[in-house]
Amino acid sequence: MINKVLIIGGSGGIGVEIIKTLLSSNHFVINLDIKSVSFSSSNYDEFICDLTQVNIEKTFYEVIKKHNYIDAFISAIGYYGVKKIEEFSTEEYYKTLNINLNIPTFFTIKAIREMQQLGRGKIILLSSAAAYVGSRDIPYSISKSALSGLIRGVCNNLKNANIYVYGIAPGIVETNMSDNMDFSRQKDTIDRTINKRKCQPTEIANLVKFLLEEEKGYMNGSIIHINNGLYFN
Repeated sequence: MINKVLIIGGSGGIGVEIIKTLLSSNHFVINLDIKSVSFSSSNYDEFICDLTQVNIEKTFYEVIKKHNYIDAFISAIGYYGVKKIEEFSTEEYYKTLNINLNIPTFFTIKAIREMQQLGRGKIILLSSAAAYVGSRDIPYSISKSALSGLIRGVCNNLKNANIYVYGIAPGIVETNMSDNMDFSRQKDTIDRTINKRKCQPTEIANLVKFLLEEEKGYMNGSIIHINNGLYFN
């Protein structure tokens, strides 16, 4: 049973719902993000910091020093610049890859090393349908595609380690991030789904809870596509 969960990006639309869902199931949740979220629960703690500016190794071990261990890590951090190719810039490129790929990668490696000492653990990384159907925001597509490589790479290092690694690739989700897309792009994506609607953050959160509570399941190494038929994989 997973008990102590570290999440980065838990103050965003999907992250908040994940925390709510896990707290309701008596998991202990530690949130690292740039802004505070009000949860009046003795099972909740948060470290307020800008993950693009901190020393990740130092920050991670501050968490471990305070809480002794973690047995699950979730990356819900994300940045979507919504830039067209005409607006492409090196600054935007490096910013997107740092937030969407570098930070989750470095935290994942730290978490795995901690879990190897513990002898158990679960890793869940939020990717995106953009990794499979593309996005007009090129750095976003690149960064989310690379997360698939991260998942496969770490799985190949964790055979028989009792550490489970999962990816979740949602389609368009009802969050501030998707609301930043222009209306025509939102409508086009929604119209390509079976039920013509956005995914709700609670639907992602429920999937995260299922994966955390799955005991020695056969989904290890899987990337779960939750997109209402936006594409079939």
